[in-house]
Amino acid sequence: MMKHTIETIEKENTISKGTVQILDGYSFYKFIEALSNIRDEIPLRFDPINKVLNISVMDSHRICMMNINIKEDTNIEVTDLKRFLKVKKNINVKVDGSVTGEQVCISLDDFRDILKIKKETQKNVKLIFGDPYKLEIEKRKDNDYGLIKKSLVYLDLEFEEILLSSLESVEYLNKITISKKLLSDMFYESNKYSGICEIKTDEKGISFGEEGVIGGYEAIYPYDILESCDCDGSEDGMYAYHLLDVIKNFLDIMEKGDTIRIYQKTDYPLKVIIRFKRINTTITYYVARRVLEEESDDDKEELDDNGKEVF
Repeated sequence: MMKHTIETIEKENTISKGTVQILDGYSFYKFIEALSNIRDEIPLRFDPINKVLNISVMDSHRICMMNINIKEDTNIEVTDLKRFLKVKKNINVKVDGSVTGEQVCISLDDFRDILKIKKETQKNVKLIFGDPYKLEIEKRKDNDYGLIKKSLVYLDLEFEEILLSSLESVEYLNKITISKKLLSDMFYESNKYSGICEIKTDEKGISFGEEGVIGGYEAIYPYDILESCDCDGSEDGMYAYHLLDVIKNFLDIMEKGDTIRIYQKTDYPLKVIIRFKRINTTITYYVARRVLEEESDDDKEELDDNGKEVF
């Protein structure tokens, strides 16, 4: 039996309490599997007020940032809300007045293995938050399969707090919605000449290109074959392929109804939003421009607190 020390009681008081139910457990498992290919550990923050499970991570060089919001398919149960709202330690109050609890950390490889689901079983998944030391997971379909209960111990790791309000407030004038087919084609044909991709957007569409010692490459996708093209003027930027590969990693799990939208603005990072309809999940991914050698000796851009690139 666990001894309830002062530290334990404080930790119990700061943890968010409630459940997130995902009806399409298999699609959620494939999403976590794709995410585990690019990250080892992730921080989780459960927000019972906005009914969202949030994952926000940034690489050590501050070149790219990923924000993931997973919303429950039906409804989120919130327990002991009055006590939760009174707690002060490790609680963030956002501009819109919402409250989120303490951040916890899990191993993605372990989570993927524990979550593993066969497509034909059509099980749903319930993530249960409340224990300050572990995440509880339930998997079930109906009485044919019974109830599977598992748990995953949190890691004792700390992640940098990421404030997205400044980036989210940036107005991008060029916005392109591109199909999975076209983007998959671009990744298949590209990254043969250099490790840098030049992306250009305007009212005519979007293009991807690169130059190298052996030659060059350009993929042009006009507005009439895009799902949408909303551009005001011309924008362009250079981006490292290994950072864009994060997007490629999620293409294989996209299904009908899922969307990819690219936002571009001078002196701001490229913004890519991927929406997965079946699991009610949104990825917002920011990639800083790559600085040309003649512009700076340091060819890696950083993002400052307002989301603008630091030279």
